[in-house]
Amino acid sequence: NRHGGAYLVAFLSVVWCLSARLSQTRNLFCLPGQKGFLLLLRMEYDTIIFTNQDFPERLHDMDVRIRKLQRTDYKAVAKIWRDVLDIPVTDDELCETYEKMDGDDRYSTFVAEADGRVVGLVTMVTALAIGHPAGYSKVNGLGVLQEYRRNGIGQMLLKKAEQEAIANGTRYVGLASGFSREDAHQFYEMMGFQKTSYWFRKRLE
Repeated sequence: NRHGGAYLVAFLSVVWCLSARLSQTRNLFCLPGQKGFLLLLRMEYDTIIFTNQDFPERLHDMDVRIRKLQRTDYKAVAKIWRDVLDIPVTDDELCETYEKMDGDDRYSTFVAEADGRVVGLVTMVTALAIGHPAGYSKVNGLGVLQEYRRNGIGQMLLKKAEQEAIANGTRYVGLASGFSREDAHQFYEMMGFQKTSYWFRKRLE
């Protein structure tokens, strides 16, 4: 059956890795999953994760790395802007905008990398304002692919933004979130943010 095939693929993958790097192996163990199982092969230098395709959203033990945006990430990041943040941006438009940001120290963008792919992003800008002589930081975008949510990746990205704000000498972080994104509102409040105002905008012709 389908699950049996997935188990066999995972098992054969483990056997291949054991034969390739047996001398470096620390331990091998299995964790039960809701719809299958998770195999982790711990090596001296890294952790290789094998799983069936039924529960990528439950990989709480995945290796997630937060790092600065690179030019090779542009296409993956454009997909997050479109599919997660509902911003209808083309790859070319995104590349042009990020190239401009790259030459301006006020802007910072970080990505979350898991399973060898970019799965989340946070982009922010530092601005001056009356009442905030040291400036403040505004998060212009925070998103995680649907299948990788509920793993703490959004928290990691937002914490990175806060660390970057402090490094830039600011002590306040703000953001805007659409009325329909109620789950996001709960997340921001859980992270210590407070609802203080409405966000108004007007398109100029």
